[in-house]
Amino acid sequence: MNDTLLNNLAKQFESYKVVFWYDSSSEFSDQLDIMPDDVTLIRASEYNDFVIKYRLLSVDPEKKFLVYYEKDEPEYEDNWLLDIQLANTVFRTDKESILLSDLNLPHSFIGILRKHLSFFNNKRCVKKLGTLVSNDMSEEAFEHLLLAITAGEDSFNLQMIIDSLVADYADDGELYETVKEYGLDQLLWNDIASLYGYSKENPSIEDFYLSVFETSLQHFLGTETTLQADAYGLLKHWKDSGKFKDSGLYKELSDKAAEELSVPKHLADIPIETLSTFDDYSFVEEEIVTRLTSGALNQTMGLEAIKQISEKREVLSGIVNIAQLIRA
Repeated sequence: MNDTLLNNLAKQFESYKVVFWYDSSSEFSDQLDIMPDDVTLIRASEYNDFVIKYRLLSVDPEKKFLVYYEKDEPEYEDNWLLDIQLANTVFRTDKESILLSDLNLPHSFIGILRKHLSFFNNKRCVKKLGTLVSNDMSEEAFEHLLLAITAGEDSFNLQMIIDSLVADYADDGELYETVKEYGLDQLLWNDIASLYGYSKENPSIEDFYLSVFETSLQHFLGTETTLQADAYGLLKHWKDSGKFKDSGLYKELSDKAAEELSVPKHLADIPIETLSTFDDYSFVEEEIVTRLTSGALNQTMGLEAIKQISEKREVLSGIVNIAQLIRA
């Protein structure tokens, strides 16, 4: 019996007096002599269940016991010692159960481990998980923590995870591939659907962020929006975020969205006074400069109108100077 297995077994007796072990392959049958000093071994093959139960409950109720079976765990209705087992614990030697023991989590979490086993094959992820998990965590919170760690976060925050995925998409998209590899993509899209109203048969990071930009355009035009109101808040967050703004990522995303969604065509007939209130797409700045410059050169716009628009868009102040020079 290796040290890890022995330590995990010993750990069970810190919380329970009776530990049941079902070893159907008899793999460890000849290795049970290495037991903690205060633990008594009962080989179930040598006694019937009635004798074992009598000893556990009546003869030595204060002692610690390892009850070892060389067979599979029976169904509840066939287990004569079920009441004692449920009040104590079962020692399991499969990889998932050892992981749960290391994380100090109950066996009910095993379904999540098996669902995301690729995550647990990543030693770096498991190491980080060990520093962040708590034994009072719900299964839902635990699964969300797996998603957060995959995205490089220490706690679950959907907006921050989306930020990381969108930024990575603009680079190489490997992060989302990892999310899918670990079986966490459905959890991600369920959360996004719940908060933002984005629900597609074949969702993708690209389609999601384009839908966010589309919602912004629809909001500006006063038409029915594709996503829920929180999506508009997400775009505003991207626009103000140093991570997106300072790196030029926001401009890159908005320019691609403008092209994919044919935004210039939708805005072509919008009066410049109205257009000057819209800054969710980077190209709008260039469009306003073009219109103001044309209006100044051709003297089709009044100086006051140019001033008012330029004040709304601080970077356009130079246009006022052009207009003043022309009129001088």
